[in-house]
Amino acid sequence: MRGGATYSFYALNTENEVVNVFQWDQKRRPLRFVSANMVASTRLTVRQLQQLFTGQNPQQKKKDKDRKNTSSGSGSGSGSGTTGPQAASFEDILSSLNLTHDIRLNWNVVDGRDTLVIGAHTLKLTVGNIRITDNWGVQVQQFGYDFRNQGFIYPSFGFTRDLHCWVMALDWQPTNGSFHFSLKVKPGTLDFIKVPYQRGDLQSTLRF
Repeated sequence: MRGGATYSFYALNTENEVVNVFQWDQKRRPLRFVSANMVASTRLTVRQLQQLFTGQNPQQKKKDKDRKNTSSGSGSGSGSGTTGPQAASFEDILSSLNLTHDIRLNWNVVDGRDTLVIGAHTLKLTVGNIRITDNWGVQVQQFGYDFRNQGFIYPSFGFTRDLHCWVMALDWQPTNGSFHFSLKVKPGTLDFIKVPYQRGDLQSTLRF
């Protein structure tokens, strides 16, 4: 949470114009209120919500489950293990969810009265990075609702594909009608090689 306020030493005339007269001389007050604002932001993860309502730590619970699976796997005598990236489980998907609530309040003087205005009021859900298979990943950013403008906030989507030595990525913004495609080498000696293509981007001259 953060906020601020603005005051002035000078008074106003009958037309609400600043004059070269101190507020103290006119109304016996040291300062004149001009404006103020306050911003409050709250961010919670699904794990934090689960811990809040159940009193359990899901992260510790997951560690205990993984430790149990590891011990049972080592006792089977197979000696084989999985390597490389694994697809996200339902619990991993829930863990990547973030709920953000933002509200901005503005105080201004309108016609001689202190007036409160809601500058912004949004509730957003961010999914984050989800690995749906060993090679495919999905990113979903900021789906939510704008209470001030009474409308939905539509997200942007990202898709990544692991091509062994290369990485293919596609970012899509449905609201702006734009997308960005890239094909690049994984970090290493040839990571300067990159094949980008974009269309409909706000910074581009090409549009749908």
